[in-house]
This record gives sequence, C-alpha cells and structure tokens, in this order.
Amino acid sequence: MAELGDISTSLLASHEKTLTKVSIQAVGSQLTIMTVISITTVLAFSFFRPREKKVYAPKVREYLWTPP
Repeated sequence: MAELGDISTSLLASHEKTLTKVSIQAVGSQLTIMTVISITTVLAFSFFRPREKKVYAPKVREYLWTPP
C-alpha cells in the first residue's frame, strides 16, 4: 500500500509542477486568437447588419383591433 501512496504522491507533484508552468507564449497565443475572433465577429456584424433587412428588421407590432 505504501508504494501506491508514493506513486500517487509523485504523480500529483509532477502534475502540479506542469500546471504552475504557464509560458508567456501560450498566454500570448490565446490572447491573439481571442482578439482575432472578436474583431472578426464585430466586423462581420457591422457588414451584414445594414445589408440583411429580413434578419435585422425592426419589430412590427400588429394590433388585433384599432382604437376608435
């Protein structure tokens, strides 16, 4: 049983070491990817909104009765 405990402790320790090593390159790449996706989404919305009247049309309320 002691061997199993030693193995699990060493595995946990090695896993914690890899979690604490966050490289600047990894953070920078994620920041770049998310920035590109965000800018692309905003530009696509700005391009399609004025051109697609069916999708972005203002709401029209239809009343069942007209006031007297």
